[in-house]
Amino acid sequence: MSALVPPDPPRETRWLLTAFVVGLVLGLAGLGAWIALARPDNPGQIAWLTLFFLTVPGKYVVFWGLNPSSPLGPWGLALLGLVADTLLGLGLAALLAPLGRLRGLGPWLKRAHERAAVVLREYPGLRRMAFWGVTLFVFLPLPGTGAIGGTFAGQLMGLSRTATVVAIAVGSAMTLVAFGLLATIMGAKAQELIEDPKVAVVSALALALFIWLAYRRVKQSLRRG
Repeated sequence: MSALVPPDPPRETRWLLTAFVVGLVLGLAGLGAWIALARPDNPGQIAWLTLFFLTVPGKYVVFWGLNPSSPLGPWGLALLGLVADTLLGLGLAALLAPLGRLRGLGPWLKRAHERAAVVLREYPGLRRMAFWGVTLFVFLPLPGTGAIGGTFAGQLMGLSRTATVVAIAVGSAMTLVAFGLLATIMGAKAQELIEDPKVAVVSALALALFIWLAYRRVKQSLRRG
């Protein structure tokens, strides 16, 4: 089953829940085995670092790996962040089905997703653009572009929940690899560079440009249809 092809909703929910539970169990087992074997300093920090990955400061936690007190280096934290983002994406995607039955946000989000999904089914090229749009959204170092923002962006763009999780994982991996490389090559100066307001402005402009190009592509496709 392609991640870009909408699956059966109940079956998709079961698959997402299964993947979340299996991933969580394997992740905790692997983490526990690593702590037992490697005996890192300050292992208690891992829980807080995971929470920070999923909230604020997000993927910038990778640079904490340069701190001597960190239990993991930049690449270890990048792996931790990828697992955390993917699991959160799976959990949120599985909860979207019951969320759609709640008053207020649920029905509105469901209607917006269904309208966008109809367009994507008619124009497969737009489906690929939507997928890479969510990937870019998660990749850019902007506030709110983690798994939570990516989940809702995927729904508004009409992607299936599975495709949204894949886009979140790909976008997160791209950012974390970039941050890991910067931390390895530039050290602490890399974090100062990434946190420069100019980087946020350029990222926002890149996202705005993509949205504009996507809008033009949608209009052209609808005219041809």
